[in-house]
Amino acid sequence: MKFTIEHYMWGYQRHYRTHVKVAAEHVLNPLDEGLNPDVFLVGILQENRVGRHPTCVEPEEDYWIESEAFNGAKALAVSFRTQYVEGQMLQFHPVAQQRSDEALDRRSIRDAILQIIDLQPSKPVNRSFFASVPVLVEGYLVCSEKDARQREHD
Repeated sequence: MKFTIEHYMWGYQRHYRTHVKVAAEHVLNPLDEGLNPDVFLVGILQENRVGRHPTCVEPEEDYWIESEAFNGAKALAVSFRTQYVEGQMLQFHPVAQQRSDEALDRRSIRDAILQIIDLQPSKPVNRSFFASVPVLVEGYLVCSEKDARQREHD
């Protein structure tokens, strides 16, 4: 196991991914042990910073999708953002408007990441993917992606 992180978001990204995977297993295994959930993280850098990758995937090595696959996520998110009906609503209070805009921006990043995953030719078959709304960590909007095997129908 390599101890350095090339696509660095924050120092505990590996530990966090492991924690989310254990939590997903704890929730999903009692429902169906055949689901076999997996977790990976996707981070989208919010402001260009020297020495930082624009996108990061954890785990970064030997995984079915690489960080560079998400380089177009911000542009794709802008196109999603303009399609949301809620984006047409204006809030009376400036703080409420700021929070509404931020929520729509984060939702659009999540939707862009899910579309990129869905269109990947290397995407594992018979898997369903889910993503959290991203949170800001060390300059990256980070989503945790969960996937699980789909049940075979009788």
